[in-house]
Amino acid sequence: MAKVNIKSLAVAAEIVASIAVVISLLLVVSSIDQNTKSLQSINDNFLYELQSQRLRDVTNDGELASILDKAFAGKDLTNSEKRRYRYWQQQNVNSWELAFNRYKDELLPEAQWNAWDRYWSADIPASVTEEQWSAIRYQYGDDFAAHVDAAYARH
Repeated sequence: MAKVNIKSLAVAAEIVASIAVVISLLLVVSSIDQNTKSLQSINDNFLYELQSQRLRDVTNDGELASILDKAFAGKDLTNSEKRRYRYWQQQNVNSWELAFNRYKDELLPEAQWNAWDRYWSADIPASVTEEQWSAIRYQYGDDFAAHVDAAYARH
């Protein structure tokens, strides 16, 4: 009779251990999900900070604001102004690539990616000529470059 009780206890212990393992795995999955959401939020906030810095640059730098006004009005820029404008625009493309890569790595939520992508897909082809894009295209990853090419094709 003692053998039957030991066997019953062993079976019960295995069941309890199995349940504990399942509960532990569920807690790990929940923790990973929370960490993923946190990383996604951090990446989205970082993109907002990059854009905010670009806006602050224009607000705080009258010369840059004047260059942008001239460029948007289609007026001629000096070589120095062209360089500053080109670099300012390339920062925008760099942010787009950052968002693209974070989204591909599942570190940016789909809703945020879609919003950012709609913004850049409209803004960049409208302000960076296709020739300018072609000149810097080599600096970017193939997948991102193809994504930008598609935006130009739609524009």
